[in-house]
Amino acid sequence: MKKLEPVNQSVEIGKKLKEYFDKLGYTQQYVADKLGVSQAAVSALLNGKPFGKKLANKWAETFGLKPNWLLTGEGEMLKANTTETVIGGITPAIIYDMFVKSGERIANAVEEIANSNKTLADTNAKLVDTNQKLVERILELTEKGVAAGAKGAVPRAALG
Repeated sequence: MKKLEPVNQSVEIGKKLKEYFDKLGYTQQYVADKLGVSQAAVSALLNGKPFGKKLANKWAETFGLKPNWLLTGEGEMLKANTTETVIGGITPAIIYDMFVKSGERIANAVEEIANSNKTLADTNAKLVDTNQKLVERILELTEKGVAAGAKGAVPRAALG
């Protein structure tokens, strides 16, 4: 990374961290929980607040980042084998969360389908009832037409 002014440098570090956490599927709240800090504190750092040495070391230890990179933006961002370490150590919780959220979405979809099916069944019952009434009315009018000598035809006045 080229030498930047400290403010711009911190913003660039924050952007890289956001990209990295997005790739891993980490939310700011998840990062905050892992670090034992507030989501607002994580947000401030991801949006350009500079890291101090103590904080850089904590982030480096937790997420496999290089402390010097967090402080200066120079060198490599990740320690060797960081991806495997981070994924191996933290991802099971994320995977569990994903399954729980997927299960909730599936349950909601099933409930929506059940409600739709009930609505369709109710509508179908009303249509069957209406159809039955129409058939009865047509038969009634047909019988009246036959009785009146219309030779099986339904008089127009009776239909309108």
